[in-house]
Amino acid sequence: MRSITSGACDLYLSCSDCGASFLFSSAEQEFFSRYNLMETPKRCHNCRTIRRVERYSKSGRKRPLTALFCLDCKALVYVPFKPSGIKPVYCRSCMHGHGHGQVSRVIEA
Repeated sequence: MRSITSGACDLYLSCSDCGASFLFSSAEQEFFSRYNLMETPKRCHNCRTIRRVERYSKSGRKRPLTALFCLDCKALVYVPFKPSGIKPVYCRSCMHGHGHGQVSRVIEA
C-alpha cells in the first residue's frame, strides 16, 4: 500500500475487491493528509460504499441502497440513502464535472 505525500496529483489505483481502476484525486489526498490518514484507499468508491452498507446492516440497522440514473449521462448510480428528490443525483464523473468538490455517497454500477 502506498503512503500519501504532500503536493500530490491525481492517482489511478486498482481496487483490491473488484480490480477496477479508480481515481484518488488530489482533493481526496489532501483530505486524507489533513486527517492524518497515511495509507491510500485500497477499495474503489463503489466497493467502499457497498462494504459500509453491509457492515451497517449486519449490526441490525437497516440502511437503504437506492438505484438511480445519473441526471447527465444516465449511468446507473447507487446511493446509500433515499433521495428526497430536491437535489439532483450524478455519477462520480458528472459530479466532479459540475465542480461540487469532494464526491460522496455516490457509487456507479
